[in-house]
Amino acid sequence: MFLEISSSCNNSMLFTFLGFVKALLNIIHIIVPLLLILSLTITLTKLVQDPDEKKAPKKIVNSVIATVIIFFLPTIINVVIDLVAGESNFSNCWEKASIRSNLSHQYQDINGNNKQKINISGYEPGNKQNNNGNSSGSNATSTVNGVKLPFDLEHAIKVGESIHTSRNGNLKWQGKTIHTVGGTIGAYEEVINIFNGTDYHIYEIYDILVKAHPNLVYKHIEPYKCEDINSKFGFTVTRASANINEVDKALSQGKLAQLMVGTNKWRNSKGNWVSWPGSHTGLIFYFDGKYYHMKAAGKINQKNAIYTRQQLIEWIGHTSKRLVIYTKNKQ
Repeated sequence: MFLEISSSCNNSMLFTFLGFVKALLNIIHIIVPLLLILSLTITLTKLVQDPDEKKAPKKIVNSVIATVIIFFLPTIINVVIDLVAGESNFSNCWEKASIRSNLSHQYQDINGNNKQKINISGYEPGNKQNNNGNSSGSNATSTVNGVKLPFDLEHAIKVGESIHTSRNGNLKWQGKTIHTVGGTIGAYEEVINIFNGTDYHIYEIYDILVKAHPNLVYKHIEPYKCEDINSKFGFTVTRASANINEVDKALSQGKLAQLMVGTNKWRNSKGNWVSWPGSHTGLIFYFDGKYYHMKAAGKINQKNAIYTRQQLIEWIGHTSKRLVIYTKNKQ
């Protein structure tokens, strides 16, 4: 059955049907428990009025069981589909059905696969307004110590915001909230803004990501693995060993390097040590010949922290994580 359905996953009628089923389940998920609670209240009232009512206890137990089952019905269905369908096309269809209205057109990603192009009117690179209401999204470049950067360095230094702002922190993300696990989406927003000369907020990038990939809300999938969104904003992602030589190689080619580390070796814009224990993500965006410049969107909220070579080596440490390398696509 799953194979038959998955083979026609691109059929708009199938998406419409699955979207209708999911909408119906959402209604049942809300309405039926309320009705059962009302029924339970009536039964309890009758029991108080007539303690000898023999059928009341059984009705109460049945109402409680039915309420619990129906409340968790959408979760149960999702789990069953994950177990039975796995990573099949049907599973993906079911997951995306509720966002069908937000998708339009077809295009090919960097691997030549057909993808759904996201309709993000108002979020297009080059058409974004910055916080002052001025149009941004320039294709300006900068040259630092003979290295031509594919972005405007002055703008790159300014962009970025904390994951803990009121508009960002409480958004559901990777099974938790951006408050607790938002370091990588903070870095992702910075990459988009640096490469495109834009001033997106984290919550705007979040909206774009979860409309295309709703499973980001409850599964631990990193944003840089969403190749369709990477392509949309004009960059590709590769991985490399976490060492200073790989960082140097990336920066010398105008690329950006992201790394999650468990360390307390963080610095600020003056190069002074800043206490920030735990595992957090930094985005190294350029080398000025003396200092490596890094951003962090978490608690310390660093837009332009500086590190000497030795300090950056200490910051990297002996992590088992790998660098995430962002490369801007050629125009």
